Amino acid sequence: MSRQNKVVFEFTSFSLFWQDIAAASGAHSFIYGAKMLKTNEKPVFSKPVIPQKLFYKIGEVSRITNLEPYVLRYWETEFPFLKPRKGKSGQRIYQRKDIDIILEIKRLLYEERFTIEGVRKNLSRSQIELQKEKPKTIIDEMTRNTLHTIKNRLKSIVDILNNSNGA
Repeated sequence: MSRQNKVVFEFTSFSLFWQDIAAASGAHSFIYGAKMLKTNEKPVFSKPVIPQKLFYKIGEVSRITNLEPYVLRYWETEFPFLKPRKGKSGQRIYQRKDIDIILEIKRLLYEERFTIEGVRKNLSRSQIELQKEKPKTIIDEMTRNTLHTIKNRLKSIVDILNNSNGA
């Protein structure tokens, strides 16, 4: 059997090994997570519930994302924009934005079937676009009205102070 006929699908802490995909008639299916898939279907991952915390340890991120810690550590070496901070003891400390990036990487790799290089290019492009958009802050109407009211009140206070100094 050639290496090309073997495919390893990895999901959370177990792997499904399926041989002879090339010889499959298309009627075969396998279990991916808890959902039965035809061989040509993409896996669908549901968005996990992320607890509201400031910081997460690697074990928590592993449980939230259904990825092994070694995968998270490997992705840190492959994706320059995934850099969790490290605590005094050297333990990785992730923030919510890191988890969102990890989930996006996972989606692109497992659902969209991107290569690691493809994910790197795609997300680097996204990061550049986000940085370009940062200076353009959008102020909603309510905030604009509040700022206008504050500005007018400050002007009236300045006028009162100027009138009291001249008197």
